[in-house]
Amino acid sequence: MAVQTAVNKLIAGMISGDRSALESVSSSQLSYGHSGGLVEGRAEFVEKIASGKIEVAYYIMFAVCALSYLLAWFIMHLLVPKVNVIED
Repeated sequence: MAVQTAVNKLIAGMISGDRSALESVSSSQLSYGHSGGLVEGRAEFVEKIASGKIEVAYYIMFAVCALSYLLAWFIMHLLVPKVNVIED
């Protein structure tokens, strides 16, 4: 549940532009590389979102990634209890 809580906090922070929420769920060592070669650190990442300068496509991308991660976690959570321990 900790991951889901952090993802929800990230999404809420991105929507509201809350700097403290964004900083609390991102590492001070964050390095975000764009497909065009631009690399941003945590300060640039938070500033771009908090100032509203982020493009809508990034919101969609983050939402899709977050949902994909949660779906994968949920599937893994369902499958793990079904694994039987092999004993010699």
